[in-house]
Amino acid sequence: MSLSAPWFGACRLWLDENGSRPNAFMNVRKVFTVENTWQNCLLRIMADSDFMVYLDGVEIARGQFSDDPDSPTYTDVMLEDLQPGKHLLAVRVYHKGHEFSVYAPGLPGVVFALLAAGEAKVLSDGDCKVSEAVEFRSGMMPFTTVQLGFSCQYDARLGDDAWLQQIEFDDHVWQRPFAEIETRTMQPRPAAAKPVLEKFIPGKLIKSGWLQRYGEQDSFAATMACDHVCWWRNFSDSQKFDRQLQVCDGWAMIYDLGEEKVGFIEFALNAPAGTVVDYAHGEHLDDGHVRMECFKRNFADRYICRGGGERFQLPFRRIGGRYIELHIIAPEDCATVTIEEVGIVPWTLPLPEPVSFYTEDEKLLEVRKLAIRTLEHCMHEHYEDCPWREQALYTYDSRNQMLYGYYLWGNYDFAASSLNLFATGVLPSGQIRLCVPTRMKLVIPVFSMIWPLQVYEHLLYSNDVSVWQQNKEKIRFMCRTLRQTQDAETTLYQALDPDFWNFYEWTPGLDRTSMGKAEVHSLYNLYLANMLEAVSKLEAWEGNASAAEELANETRRIRQKVDELFYLPQENCYASFLKNGIPTSDRHEHVQIMMLYSHAVPEERCGKVLQKLFECDGSLVPITLSVMPYLMAAMLIHDYGTAGRSFIRRKLEENYYPMLDGNSTTLWETAKGSDDFIFAGSLCHGWSSLPVYYCGAGLLGVMPLEPGFRKFRVRPWSDGRVSAEGFIPAPSGRIHVKWQLNDQQKYDLQITSPAGLEAVVEELPDTPLGKVEIISC
Repeated sequence: MSLSAPWFGACRLWLDENGSRPNAFMNVRKVFTVENTWQNCLLRIMADSDFMVYLDGVEIARGQFSDDPDSPTYTDVMLEDLQPGKHLLAVRVYHKGHEFSVYAPGLPGVVFALLAAGEAKVLSDGDCKVSEAVEFRSGMMPFTTVQLGFSCQYDARLGDDAWLQQIEFDDHVWQRPFAEIETRTMQPRPAAAKPVLEKFIPGKLIKSGWLQRYGEQDSFAATMACDHVCWWRNFSDSQKFDRQLQVCDGWAMIYDLGEEKVGFIEFALNAPAGTVVDYAHGEHLDDGHVRMECFKRNFADRYICRGGGERFQLPFRRIGGRYIELHIIAPEDCATVTIEEVGIVPWTLPLPEPVSFYTEDEKLLEVRKLAIRTLEHCMHEHYEDCPWREQALYTYDSRNQMLYGYYLWGNYDFAASSLNLFATGVLPSGQIRLCVPTRMKLVIPVFSMIWPLQVYEHLLYSNDVSVWQQNKEKIRFMCRTLRQTQDAETTLYQALDPDFWNFYEWTPGLDRTSMGKAEVHSLYNLYLANMLEAVSKLEAWEGNASAAEELANETRRIRQKVDELFYLPQENCYASFLKNGIPTSDRHEHVQIMMLYSHAVPEERCGKVLQKLFECDGSLVPITLSVMPYLMAAMLIHDYGTAGRSFIRRKLEENYYPMLDGNSTTLWETAKGSDDFIFAGSLCHGWSSLPVYYCGAGLLGVMPLEPGFRKFRVRPWSDGRVSAEGFIPAPSGRIHVKWQLNDQQKYDLQITSPAGLEAVVEELPDTPLGKVEIISC
């Protein structure tokens, strides 16, 4: 038995020795006595899958880091000094126990140690008392989504919170736990990845009525969706609901949180025992109510009242949304139900204030504001694609989010914690699992290739080599392994495994593609070349000249081969796919933009490809929001002329300004909004927050040229505006850029940056510079 840190002999506790089972809940109690004041107290805790921990009836922490079960982490919680007397440590433990995009099953249970001045005082061990939390319905239940987890039923008649509040609670019927000495190697959770609870925010009652229930369906969401609701025309904001026995089975009501929020649903009501409260959440009311059931996606849960005044918070699963809809079915002899309040307890990642930006374009400022809020809602223990439907960590989504966040917060530590998580998903094939920490077999090959690019960009913006140093051997393994599947005829690369989903973006022809032995995809090879180029630069920074050169040569060869095989001179564009060596009929803006981004279009073809792209004549399938940063970079890094920059402006306004509809408070997953993906489109999606990048890298024109902005480019772009001013975070401080149109129709430019940084000023023909002032401070 090890008595050393970090666990000092503590045990993993569970209900029994049978191991993992789906959707299981456990309550843990340990009463201990303090003789003399304990100072400098710290609670260390780890659980699979999640925990909520209480000291003397007060919640002190919640939320297990979303780690891989093969690389578990623990959370340290600083505590006040503990005074002499009896104390109670209580833990709610949830074990998901089933594969989802956000979770891979590990060993169930919890381990904890309470330390004082570095000495272990209280340990999880066989002296603890445990009980199955029978108030939660356990076992297999309908999924909220296949990404998120199970829906929840809580029956308050079967238990209350006395066990976690009262030291003298009678727990004699509780059992001793299965206790196994904890010997696994663990690391502390990343310090930057600790969300916090905020104060309860009540929603506003905006709609209510009677309902008739047509029986239980296969999920709470389907049950609610099948309810017939008669919304009252003469709406009253009274939250006391009287029973009309002849015409209804219960009541329905909708609460508006005022804007998209992320956190834990909470409500308080006064109702008799056995009253069923089904509650759903959603981002819109396009159907006249919350879209709670959507082709086996189930955004609803159930609470059963114990009777009297009571308050409930949905634990262990945060929600994203704006609206909460309740359907209440009371016992037949119930005449009245009173709702006290319905709302949300936000769960947010502490962040500094985003840097400011100003221009006279009010629409741009408003859509930038929505972009910031979107990014904030998509960061918790790691980046997540969307808070409503998935909450999953993808490389492609998070690359956009990281890049945009660098222009707002410079939150390099948080980005590093997510980047290091991806290392746990590297497979023997050299690909990365679709999400981490899942064990699902599905892989999107080009998403794998984004991770090394993210590592490169993290070093470029932060000057922090730790992520590269920690993960370089796995990245080198990827570079070797991904080049082992080569088409003999074309010498380009393929991804042929049946578990590979060759997805590129949510657009026709690129969203549901497979790859047969006779097929070669242009985008697969272009993304691979981008990855090799990024690793080449990382190797060069480390001083590995030969490795850098080999990767750079292969990058050039791939791009030249794509140009040779996929270019269609009669159409002035590149095909998306080859089959048996012949281009298929698919034509996409994505391919043209990636070739331009890579600066891989030969000079003699470039003008024709650009003209074809800018025509927008319907012959090329348009890009969607996820690909927009590549368009921005292509047109801003390489300067394809005024027409190229105008194309950015056109795409921005076409795709983003419709979101300024007066209802949306965040940016959508795609321009189709909520009706995309069979009516499951997200209205808050991190990868869509391009306006931040447009303002910082575009209008202000700031991009790092050397790690940590030691040398940075400033190339202002007016885009028809008179002035702009803003800040860009850098590791050594903020860079301030301001430009203003003068009387000579030129733009006076002022740059203020921390000492030691070098600004390189460049000029665009459509933004001629006047007076240039560079201040180092």
